[in-house]
Amino acid sequence: MPGVMAIAFDSHGNLIKGTADTLPSSFCPGNLLDIATSPTGDLGAIDDTGRYYQRLAWTGKWTGGDTFKPQSTNYLCNADLAMDSLGRTHIVGSYDTANGMQLIASDFDIINGWTTQTLTSSDGLYFGATLAADSLGGVGAAWVQSSGSCTELMYAYKDGGDGWTIREVTTGLWNSNLMNWENVQPSQKVGLAFDANDLPVISFLAGSGWGNNNIYLAYDPVSAPEPSTLLMLAAAGTLWFARKSWLRRALGKS
Repeated sequence: MPGVMAIAFDSHGNLIKGTADTLPSSFCPGNLLDIATSPTGDLGAIDDTGRYYQRLAWTGKWTGGDTFKPQSTNYLCNADLAMDSLGRTHIVGSYDTANGMQLIASDFDIINGWTTQTLTSSDGLYFGATLAADSLGGVGAAWVQSSGSCTELMYAYKDGGDGWTIREVTTGLWNSNLMNWENVQPSQKVGLAFDANDLPVISFLAGSGWGNNNIYLAYDPVSAPEPSTLLMLAAAGTLWFARKSWLRRALGKS
C-alpha cells in the first residue's frame, strides 16, 4: 500500500493504516515506525527518534511524545510496538550502543512508568524483533540472534508485571525431503502471533543461505495438531508442499 508505513487492526477487526500524516506535526515527530491499538480503542505509535505517542479513543486527541529509548543507547535501528489486553504499552527495539547491538524491551504501566530490560546483545548482528499480545495480559517477542557460529531463533514472554522470560526455540531443523540440515537464517525478521489457546506461533526462515531458504512455523504440537502438509515458500518465489516437516518444538510461557 503506497504511503503506508505500519498497519494494525482494532478490536472490531478494522484495518488501521499508519502513514507519514498519522502523527500531528505539532509534535515534530520523526519517521513513523509502528502503530498498535488497545482493546479500548486507543492508538499507539512510535517514531525513529525513540518517542511514543497515544491517541485517546474518548477524546480523539494525541498525547505523549514520551522517550522510551534508553539513555545508554546511541540510536534506534528498528522497533516493534504492541499494546496488551489491559492497554499497557510494550516496545522491543534494536539499538546501537558502545558495546555493540542490543535488543531492549521498554514497557510502560501507570505505576512504574517506563521500565527497560536487555533481551540480548551482539557485536554485529542486526536484530529485528516482532511483538504480539495474547488475550491474558501477556506479550511475546521473537527474533533471531547469533551465538558464536550458531544462529538461534529466540522467544521471550512477559506476563503482566513480571520481567521477560527468554528461551531458545531452535537453531534449525532437518528437511527430510531435501535430506539436509537447514539453519535458522541470521538477520531475518520473524513473524509472531498467538493462537486461540494463547500459545505462540512463530514463522521463520531456515535453509542453506540466500536464495535457498524456506519458511517454517514453530508452534506447540500438543495444542495445535500437526497437519499432513506444510506450505513453504521458496526464496525464488515457488510454492511447494513439504511432507510433515513442521518444527516440533514446544513454546511454553514459563
